[in-house]
Amino acid sequence: GEILSGVVQNGANSVSGINFEIDDPEALQAEARELAVKEARNKAKSVAKSAGFRVGKLISINEGYHARPMYKTMSMESFGRGGDVAAAPSIEPGSQEVKITVNLVYEIK
Repeated sequence: GEILSGVVQNGANSVSGINFEIDDPEALQAEARELAVKEARNKAKSVAKSAGFRVGKLISINEGYHARPMYKTMSMESFGRGGDVAAAPSIEPGSQEVKITVNLVYEIK
């Protein structure tokens, strides 16, 4: 917040583009993948059991990934524009979701 206020106070008339990133996305993707595969396997077993079948050999796996950042929006007034000297803007932490989507195809018995 102090840095953003300083930028505006030193002449910047446009401030935007604050981005937050995950430091180690691969580790989180691996964890999400493992959970997604376990969940898909359990769901396949449950569906097969309900239908009177058993899950056989795994035939294929398809995977998709996306991270969905959540940002807090701030008005230009929070950057010190508009008359009075404003306090430093507060930047609150947001969150990011790491999602892995898997489709498992099994033989049924």
